[in-house]
Amino acid sequence: MDTAMSRSEQVVPSAPTGLELRNICRHESIIYSGKFSTDSRRIVSGSNDETIGVWDVETGDLCVKIGSIGDDVSSLCYSPDIKRIIPGSCDGLIHSWDSDTGEMLVTMLAPQGDSTSAVACSSDGKIIVAGYYSGLLRICDSETGQIKIEISSGTRPVFSTLFSPDDERVIVGGEEGQVWIFNAKTGERLTGPNRSNQTNPVSCVVFSPDHKYLASSAKKDSITI
Repeated sequence: MDTAMSRSEQVVPSAPTGLELRNICRHESIIYSGKFSTDSRRIVSGSNDETIGVWDVETGDLCVKIGSIGDDVSSLCYSPDIKRIIPGSCDGLIHSWDSDTGEMLVTMLAPQGDSTSAVACSSDGKIIVAGYYSGLLRICDSETGQIKIEISSGTRPVFSTLFSPDDERVIVGGEEGQVWIFNAKTGERLTGPNRSNQTNPVSCVVFSPDHKYLASSAKKDSITI
């Protein structure tokens, strides 16, 4: 779940009322990405100041700060077990970090001259999918960083990406409202581009809790199911 973002602060609103509960996550520059942990106890934030912060939701206290990312943190995700944070940065590198200690665990090499635009983790935490500004899509082993599959996604850049609940498919959101679906094991394109009335970049793709529906949202004006 993404949280609200501003220049350097992150706001936690109440779901029933939408009222602000607390203002946390003070970075020195723009926050590009924020995610709740699966137990809702922490928020991780990635910033233009090249740092990652892990924050306590109840108190707003900083639990862990990860520096030395090397470039702007353009996207990030938690592993399902909350033990790792996987950010993507503008230098194209993807690192896996211990969410409790801030220790770097694994580095996934960047495509030459490319920048990471989207990352997602499978439900079992074993696989990471990374999308790049060139349109490249990589599916990697989260423990070793080994590249399993490379796919030309058909869009440039990859604005958003997501695993299906069964981890069998990878969904990609494109530049002009397009959505692609790929086989996560073979890289085969299963469907797409599915183009809606949206003409703006697909900034988010998400499944409904019962897994029956896939929704995509455009940056400016609409949500498509």
